[in-house]
Amino acid sequence: RTQDDDSLRRWKEKLLGSISGELNGRLLFTLREGSQYQLKFTFTVLHNIVSGLTYSNTVWKSGIQVDQNKRMLGTFAPQREPYVHTLEEETTPSGILARGTYSAKLKVSPDS
Repeated sequence: RTQDDDSLRRWKEKLLGSISGELNGRLLFTLREGSQYQLKFTFTVLHNIVSGLTYSNTVWKSGIQVDQNKRMLGTFAPQREPYVHTLEEETTPSGILARGTYSAKLKVSPDS
């Protein structure tokens, strides 16, 4: 059974490419208040054109939605070299009210 799972994992990785972090899991990290950050997407398109690729990011603090972004990344043709798409620099919230633990859900999807 493990061999089947490994071969299935390799097949999915071949189709989808390798993914940093865990899908549908928790990835924990710390950002200092008032710090600058950028999101960078690196992906490969293998067989078909991916049209209207968008990403949405929703952020919650204590169960309350505090931020939501949705942006168009573009349309991408198949190519062997990976695409690298870097978003504009953003700043984390600062101040006593901004301190705490946040959770976020990031979704990347093609136009339906």
